[in-house]
Amino acid sequence: MPKLEFFLVCRSVQTDIITNETSFINVLEDITPEEFPYIIQRAMSVSLWNFEPSEARDDYQAALVVRIPGKREARFPMNLSFYEHRCRAIQGILEIPIEGPCDVTFEVRLNGKHEALHTVNIHPKEIRAAVKGGEPMPTSSPERMKRLTKTQS
Repeated sequence: MPKLEFFLVCRSVQTDIITNETSFINVLEDITPEEFPYIIQRAMSVSLWNFEPSEARDDYQAALVVRIPGKREARFPMNLSFYEHRCRAIQGILEIPIEGPCDVTFEVRLNGKHEALHTVNIHPKEIRAAVKGGEPMPTSSPERMKRLTKTQS
């Protein structure tokens, strides 16, 4: 059975066409929206699977499962076929609606079996995403921005 090397969720992925090196841009861990409802415009899930030569050309069923509290889970199936020593699976999801603070979970399964979980914490707008619960967010009101601009000139 293929072995999962890693799984993460980020806003964007770039792969160098010459070296095949992959860059993950803005890994999603903590989001503090300015207001709710909020939409995660794009989430890219990336998983890397290693396999044995005897598993080459076998077909495996993978699924990305997204859970948002209070909503029905969304499943995104994919077939994994291995022709080399590993397989990189990338799935993109657009416009994930978030009604309020919660934990959004992304799970990857292989042939129906749980393999990994990635959690994105959606914080209340008053909390800055930080260790130990965060700290109050400074306001970005026009009045404050005007004061900041004045003091920096």
